[in-house]
Amino acid sequence: MIDLAAQVSGFLGATIVIGAFFLRTPRRIMAASFLSSLLWILHFGLIAAWAGLIVSCASALRNAAGAWMPYRTMVIVTWVAAVFVVSFGLIFDSAGAVILLTAPIRAIANHLRDREIAFRLVCALSGLCYIAYGLMISSPLWISSLMALGVVVGTAAIRACKARRSPA
Repeated sequence: MIDLAAQVSGFLGATIVIGAFFLRTPRRIMAASFLSSLLWILHFGLIAAWAGLIVSCASALRNAAGAWMPYRTMVIVTWVAAVFVVSFGLIFDSAGAVILLTAPIRAIANHLRDREIAFRLVCALSGLCYIAYGLMISSPLWISSLMALGVVVGTAAIRACKARRSPA
């Protein structure tokens, strides 16, 4: 039953985060990513992937800050979450260090929340970390992360091409 709950929560978390990057504005992407983070907390907790759990807890906080808080507050919350992830993640699960890099990467992305293409491109870097972590822990997380990376970069590329073709 726990294996099923872990798989279902991971699948739903992946589905939501992939769907989130079809949204247009970074704030909406972060709001949907907040819901995804909650499911990833459950998933990583059930499979005892502690670095993933720590990152997902901080991601939930960071995504909520980016989606709903004023800029100054968001900056503080985002960087406190990044410092927490890197500090405690290395203590509790240094083998998962690659996923810990997502915290500062996404903190930087939050600074770009009003610039869609730049936001997406920086988020793509964290996607590479999730792919590597999923492969390291033998989780299907890497597959959903690869799909999400394709959506993140593909959507940005399509929108950039459309913007260049549109008459000014």
